[in-house]
Amino acid sequence: MIRRARPLLPFALLLPAIGFLALLVPIPIGQTLVLVITSEAGLNETFQRMLGDAGFADALRNTLVLLLVLAPVQVALALLMALLVGSGVRGHGFLFYLFAIPLLVSDLVGGFVWLALFTERGYLNSALQSVGVIGQPIPFLAVEALWPIVVAEAWRGTAVAFVILLAGVRLIPRDVVETAELMGAGRLRRTLGVVLPLLRPSLQSALVVRAVFVLQTFAVAFVLADGNTPVLASGAYSAHAAERDASLAAAYTLFIFALTAVGMALYLPVLLSPSSEPRTMSPRVLSGPLAFGGAIVLALWVLIPIYLLAASALTPPGRLFEYPKPFIPTGVSTEALDLFAAAAGIFPSAVNSLAVAGITSVLCLALGAPAGYALARMRFRGRGTVLTITQLLRVAPIAVLSIPLSIGFVDVGLYDNVLGVALVHTAIALPFVILLARGVFSAASGELEDVAQTLGSSRWAAVRRVILPLATPGLFAAALIAFAISWSEVFAASVLTLRQPTLPAQVFASLATSPLTFKLAAGVVLLVPTALIALVTRRYLLYIWGAR
Repeated sequence: MIRRARPLLPFALLLPAIGFLALLVPIPIGQTLVLVITSEAGLNETFQRMLGDAGFADALRNTLVLLLVLAPVQVALALLMALLVGSGVRGHGFLFYLFAIPLLVSDLVGGFVWLALFTERGYLNSALQSVGVIGQPIPFLAVEALWPIVVAEAWRGTAVAFVILLAGVRLIPRDVVETAELMGAGRLRRTLGVVLPLLRPSLQSALVVRAVFVLQTFAVAFVLADGNTPVLASGAYSAHAAERDASLAAAYTLFIFALTAVGMALYLPVLLSPSSEPRTMSPRVLSGPLAFGGAIVLALWVLIPIYLLAASALTPPGRLFEYPKPFIPTGVSTEALDLFAAAAGIFPSAVNSLAVAGITSVLCLALGAPAGYALARMRFRGRGTVLTITQLLRVAPIAVLSIPLSIGFVDVGLYDNVLGVALVHTAIALPFVILLARGVFSAASGELEDVAQTLGSSRWAAVRRVILPLATPGLFAAALIAFAISWSEVFAASVLTLRQPTLPAQVFASLATSPLTFKLAAGVVLLVPTALIALVTRRYLLYIWGAR
């Protein structure tokens, strides 16, 4: 229940989070614009340099191809996943967890997951040769090959669209679908004529969110194409890190921000639409052997690449390049993982990652929990606007924040240290924590809080003694999700560090010189924590990407 609060109380709870986000989101965007305008070349010439940059045309083309191909494919896969889980198909609880595993995985790890399949002596060539389709291995990861990136991102990015659409499925009244069934509508007609029209806002939301996230595709292009298949985000990174051209990097980031702003404008009407409460009983749209078979196929689509990554990482390095490759390892060894752990820079960077992720979790919880409580429990002027802005910030482009902050952090001593990276990671993760905390406090019984106040407790005593114990598991899940976001993030960590990288930044920096065993072991080490966190927090994911 939402109650009218004292005039200044909700703003006092929101101010720390709003002030923090204001410092680390709109200000860097303004700094980027200033950086371009005040450059020696000026605004017009800087953008002309970007348009004439050697990799810009290819980066734009590749990004547009990803937009046109990836977003629709991901939404189509996510729709099938959401309908299967929402219909309560056998094992739907396990399928929910399974389909959500890639949600917290970075595109760096997504590239590693598929690397074991696409290498010349990998599992895909082995499978094709074993059934007689090919006689010699095909170099799938040839120069400028885009389709492996499409496959890897389709696997990784579908999870976000799945959670959005599952939340939409749970808003559909079950009796509407049952009424259509009683009137003689078959399964296909019910799906096309009833379910999909009711899912239209969620479909639009999923499509726009995935399109915006495609603009942030970055590390997977380096993992699967050695950087020879450029995208816009990799162009911004190269201009900043390799060419040391701050104005050109700023031009790239402004271009990415302009495209993102278009996506946000399309997303805004969905956020402003009236909301409904999710139902515990979703309509049974898909059922029977065909639905169960589809669930198995989609489960294998998620699981097989993870299994093959783990199998490759646990294969003795001397047998890694055997061909054709057996799908069940003939021997198991942790030698690759041991070599990875002993590699130069890995241990200190892992310590940095743990420190950054820990600070990020604490800051997100300290700032996000009060803001989530205010949005969940208090009625005040501007509440809808604050909520909408928070939801929009979920898709804020990391490149636009990182590159200008890397310049500003040098002046204040935050460049190349744990705290500077943690502050940026907090800005990235905080909107998710606020929304999750809002969902958790909304779900906690408001009647118990009222009873406590009726018995003489102050509002804050009631919150401390009644609401916080109920909300603690959800707030712990919020901290874990912030930890996972920080643990996986690679772009900001790579831009903001030089001698003190996080583990993903260290791995990314060594891609060009590291052997295959190193990359496969890195994929396992970076994947396992996020998969475990997805398992623990799966019931709370709908609060982040669910209905308004």
